[in-house]
Amino acid sequence: MTTERDPVHERIVEAFAAGWADIDSRALDDLMADEVVLVQPMIPTCHGKRQWWARVEALQTFAADLRSDVLSWSGAASRLYIEHRLSAVIGGRTVVIDAVDSFEIDDAGRIVRRTAYFDPARLMWAVLTTPSVWVRWWRSGLRPSFAPPAGNGVR
Repeated sequence: MTTERDPVHERIVEAFAAGWADIDSRALDDLMADEVVLVQPMIPTCHGKRQWWARVEALQTFAADLRSDVLSWSGAASRLYIEHRLSAVIGGRTVVIDAVDSFEIDDAGRIVRRTAYFDPARLMWAVLTTPSVWVRWWRSGLRPSFAPPAGNGVR
């Protein structure tokens, strides 16, 4: 049985791979809705491209060599999943994390929401056990927030 590939999904996967190959690239920008919501571990939810790129710049401050390789992908209608492998050198050690990103796509073919799923334990272990990166990590803005998440009823 053969299945046809959705050209919208293929464009998103290609742009995703290009964006990770060159982290400064805005390869996905044209495919993201202006009001896109980006959810991921360790970084507060981003609302819109401007907020996202501010977080990417902070991430680059901490892990300038961060990259990811697409391993596989699958999609149907308004949903796309990309399995990929993140890697970066933290304190002289290469940290590798497998991840899956889930994309919600509107009728115009734009990404309206991306949710990244990965276990940040390896990254946190590398940071916590490498005092030489503590200041850079803290200055990057990726440090933990002690404020409760918005909308959880805590005042």
